[in-house]
Order: sequence, then structure tokens, then C-alpha cells
Amino acid sequence: IERAPAGYPHLLIGLSQLRHGEAGEGQYTAGGAVRAEARVVRTGAEATTLAVELRIRPGWHVNAERPLQDYLVPTSVRLADGDRGWRIERTVYPAPRTVRLGFQPESLALYEGAVRIDARLQRTNGQGGTRPWLPVEVRQQACSDQVCLAPETLTLNVPVDSSAFGE
Repeated sequence: IERAPAGYPHLLIGLSQLRHGEAGEGQYTAGGAVRAEARVVRTGAEATTLAVELRIRPGWHVNAERPLQDYLVPTSVRLADGDRGWRIERTVYPAPRTVRLGFQPESLALYEGAVRIDARLQRTNGQGGTRPWLPVEVRQQACSDQVCLAPETLTLNVPVDSSAFGE
């Protein structure tokens, strides 16, 4: 550190990526079978939306927000890290596809292909938080027609432009 202080920030970034994985508004999960990406968009004079997009590789799916079986892990979107000046007022999940797969005798409610989840954001106080990003957790469990992987929770650090909140 003393000999090359300019390299120190890169060392910390590398250590963080090693310990916590990829960071940013887009990440892969399920061994690359699912890509999650999020962005904050202004959708009206007073409305701001968190748009979370899942791109699921063919042959794979994730459980819907409300799976038909209690033991399956639902797909969910929430703000991480406590109150950061915003809260999710309402989340709109797409309609799931109901299918029967080879490993399951019962029908399943799932998402396949490209999926968009919209969450309307609401200010909780006059402060927008101190970071220029909004930490968003996306929880999902990816499955093929033969195997279900362990559930995963991604934390996406979504850049927030103050203009998205009318500032």
C-alpha cells in the first residue's frame, strides 16, 4: 500500500468482488441461466418506478411470485439495507405461466424467457439517502425441467439519478 497507494482502491474492489460477487445494476445467477437487471425510471410527474428485468435462458424458469406449492421459493423484489429514503409502494408481477413439468406431477406457476417486474417507489422522507444507488434484492429459484437449484438472493446496486425523483 505504501509503495503503490493508487492501486489500493483496486485492491479493495477486487476483494469485494471476490467476497460478494459481481456488483452493479445487472448480475447473473443460476450459473448464468438467469440475468437480473434493474433501473430506476421516471414514469410520470409524480411517479418513479423500479424496473427489474429477468432474462431466463431457454430450458430454465423461475418460480412465480405466488408459487402453487408452499415449499417452492417465490420470486420477489424488495429494497435492501433498510430505509434509504424510499419504499416500494406497490409491486406488479407479470402473470405466470402454469405448466406441468417432468419432475413434478402438479402444475407449477412460473416465469420463463424475458420477465419484467415493476415496483412503484415512494419517498419516505425528504432525504434521498446518501448513496448514488439504491440497493435492490431479487430473490429467485431457478429450475430446469429436471433440477431445481438452490434459491439465490442478488443485491443489485441500481444507480439513482436525482431527476428520477423530481429533484
